[in-house]
Amino acid sequence: MSLSTRVAVLATVSALTLVSAAPAWSQTDTASGDDDIIVTAQRSNRTEVIRGGSLGVLGEKDALDVPFSIKSYGETLILNQQPNTLGQLLENDPSVRTTYGFGNASEQFVIRGFTLYGDDVGLNGLYAITPRQLVAPELYSQVQVLNGASAFLNGAAPGGSGLGGSVNLVTKTAGNTPLTRATANYTSSGHFGGSFDVARRFGDGAWGLRINGAVRSGDVAIDDENRRAYVIGASLDYRGERARLFLDLAYQRYEVHGQRPTVSLGAGVTDIPRVPGASHNYGQQFTYSKLRDVFGTLRAEYDLSDKAMLYASFGARDGSEEGVYSGLTVTDAVTGAADGSASYIPYTSNNEAATGGLRVKLDAAGVTNEFNVGASYIWQVARTAYDFVYGGSDFSAPIATNLYDTPQVARPDGYHFAGGDLDDPFPITRSRLGSVFVSDTMGLWQDRLLITAGMRLQSITTKSYAYADGALSTTYDESAVTPVVGVVFKPVEGLSFFANRAEGWSRATGRAWTPTSPIPARSSPHSRPSSTKRAPSCAWAPSTSRSPLSRSTAQAASASRRRPRPTRTPSPTGSTANSAIAVSSSAWTARSPGA
Repeated sequence: MSLSTRVAVLATVSALTLVSAAPAWSQTDTASGDDDIIVTAQRSNRTEVIRGGSLGVLGEKDALDVPFSIKSYGETLILNQQPNTLGQLLENDPSVRTTYGFGNASEQFVIRGFTLYGDDVGLNGLYAITPRQLVAPELYSQVQVLNGASAFLNGAAPGGSGLGGSVNLVTKTAGNTPLTRATANYTSSGHFGGSFDVARRFGDGAWGLRINGAVRSGDVAIDDENRRAYVIGASLDYRGERARLFLDLAYQRYEVHGQRPTVSLGAGVTDIPRVPGASHNYGQQFTYSKLRDVFGTLRAEYDLSDKAMLYASFGARDGSEEGVYSGLTVTDAVTGAADGSASYIPYTSNNEAATGGLRVKLDAAGVTNEFNVGASYIWQVARTAYDFVYGGSDFSAPIATNLYDTPQVARPDGYHFAGGDLDDPFPITRSRLGSVFVSDTMGLWQDRLLITAGMRLQSITTKSYAYADGALSTTYDESAVTPVVGVVFKPVEGLSFFANRAEGWSRATGRAWTPTSPIPARSSPHSRPSSTKRAPSCAWAPSTSRSPLSRSTAQAASASRRRPRPTRTPSPTGSTANSAIAVSSSAWTARSPGA
């Protein structure tokens, strides 16, 4: 932008500011000392942080009524910030850190020190349905973050992660007010995009339809990296006197070209290399990721009475991925000399998930009870193959490259070290995850004291097949019970204290851990389940709609002080127990009307 253009823009903005302020000055000058001046303004960003969210077995709850730490980021925040990915949105949450997959463009998250894979992000309370590498935020009305172990609430995550917390996405539905909105956006370095969102209700408000989509394409802040995204979703819902139905369908396609790879240190490197320039691309231009997902959910609720409700959900996803991914291993920390590698990996998956249950509320002799009983099941089939183009002394020499002065090489042709069928991948894993659950929340003293207890019996069965011929190689079949106990005390309106004991469960790697070893990233069929226990924790969380709303959501989220007890070293079977005492406070904005 030229200097003259900048001056013109600044002058225009200043003039508009003076014109808009003029009526207020005039009103002040003419008013007498005894007259009241009433200024009316729209409250801004009421839905930056929503108090509460979906807690799996327990259903939709206010944060002050549950013994867990949960918060939700609403669609107003998504609209205002225009994040391109789920990771950019979760930067608002100080308890979540975003990382990236090895060599590809996938986003991973770290909650309370534990990894959460994109595979294990929930959609409308169901696992295995969300696109697994990158997620476009435009389709969702809420992004809900639960801190802490949640194997009871949501079940074991099929990807083997999520021990420290979980993320659940809630799709948009038509509100009570008609909506027609179009948005254009521009990000530095020539990344353009636009979106639309249309919603209507029909039949005296019983039926609702909402269609929204977005397109983005262009260069990003990283040199020579280009990204494209195409997403569209539709939601049809019915709200009857007793029955409610929700059908959500979506299509998402991402393309990333020239992405930066993961950087690791060679065996002989003891110093940390100097960080390269923020925009410098130390990857190869022949690398790319192409991701395509078609997914959806069908949900139903039926009120048997004012105090009993049946519910059921079903979801499915068909995913296809293809890419040439790369890695970079620094061999000299001073000069930045490094070895590069690349691999071509096709991947397809077909997943289905279902859950259903009964929720009953009873009230007798001043004591309330809310009973929940139900079951869930997940089916997964993953088909993949690989071709390691560079890297590894057994099949080819690595790329001679540099972290700071990166040479570009042509993409090689032909297979070098391949496994599976690259043209038509066959199944490599088949997984089944099933569970049954039961819980009761008892309320005393007009629900000022809430006591929750429950358990979930879970089983995981995984069959792995050989890349050479698709023959069955290993079988994993384990089950476990994950209990939960929690207490909430609300001494005054808008203030609650809570404590809980909960567990997280996932498949372990089967190798022994040491205090300095990283937490295993993937599962093995030769190990017992890994259990992470967190207890007890206590917290207080005031709720007010008068809190300052101009501060960022990161500041408004939570501040905590922890005094950890000694942590046990995990055993070779993958079982460990941890405990901590936490004190935290949170200031929440109010829900928007109709949210």
